[in-house]
Amino acid sequence: MKPATASTATTRRQRIAQSYRDAFVPALRAPATWVCVAILLLAAVYLAVAGYSGALLVALGTSTGTGALVLLTIPLTPAVSVSPWLGASGSRWKAWVQLGAVLLLVLLIYQSLLASFRLLPRWLATVPVWTGLLDAVYNVQASLGIPPSYLVVPLVYFVASFAAPLLLGARPGELGFARGYRAWRVAALWSILPLVLVLIAFAQGQWTLPSLLRRVVQTTLNSGPFEEFLFRGALKTRLARVLGNSWGIVLSGLAFGLLHVATTAASQTHGNLIAGAAIGLLQQGIGGIGFAIVVCRTRNLLATSFIHVISNVAFG
Repeated sequence: MKPATASTATTRRQRIAQSYRDAFVPALRAPATWVCVAILLLAAVYLAVAGYSGALLVALGTSTGTGALVLLTIPLTPAVSVSPWLGASGSRWKAWVQLGAVLLLVLLIYQSLLASFRLLPRWLATVPVWTGLLDAVYNVQASLGIPPSYLVVPLVYFVASFAAPLLLGARPGELGFARGYRAWRVAALWSILPLVLVLIAFAQGQWTLPSLLRRVVQTTLNSGPFEEFLFRGALKTRLARVLGNSWGIVLSGLAFGLLHVATTAASQTHGNLIAGAAIGLLQQGIGGIGFAIVVCRTRNLLATSFIHVISNVAFG
């Protein structure tokens, strides 16, 4: 190896090592990290004791894959700068009000999902104004012949959660729409396995081009970028603005896991909401934490929106 080449390789290794130190030293010192570990351990213990070993194994695979991808993401984004939402101007009380508005919306979404699967007592099954608004949107959706959630999800997860912080003083750049940093590189890394699985399924005849395109449109309008905006663009950035990035990453990730309580409880745990919450935290919650880290490293929602869509297409 020539001296110049050896020097370049050494410098690259040093830069990568420094990027890991910059990422892990603050994370290991952050109380949010250890609170998250404790919550996830409690969830794992509950599932083990309650007999949900299959879900626990899936969670182990999810956490292993997510952890490996996060480790690979760090050297891909070595020169990440201060997050736009941390450097935003404006009073702290406005940030708290913005956070309160987004949290209220998230709680109402939880309520509507649980009510739709009849997992709530009657006195919680409806919420004044909110339930009526949702019913009106569903009626409009049905009258237009629009497939389920194609109108509701964009309106609730994006339009409402975007309008509330904006009206309360936030700027688009601090809500996930800032200029990105190596977003496509990170998106390519996280999309390797899902794309391989999609191509294999396509080659085996499990997908046709029209069915694949329909699935892409479905997951884009039903979840994908809209869930990314709600949980990473609105919730994570507002949490980080008032509590710091560590709490923003952890709490938004766990909140994303809890979004899946209703579907999990209805399909996997026979209505057991505690088991549904534990599975959601350990499976989607860990994935949500990984996505939140990606947003911090890439500075916007581009990478995670793409990854979210292709992952849902591949894994269902």
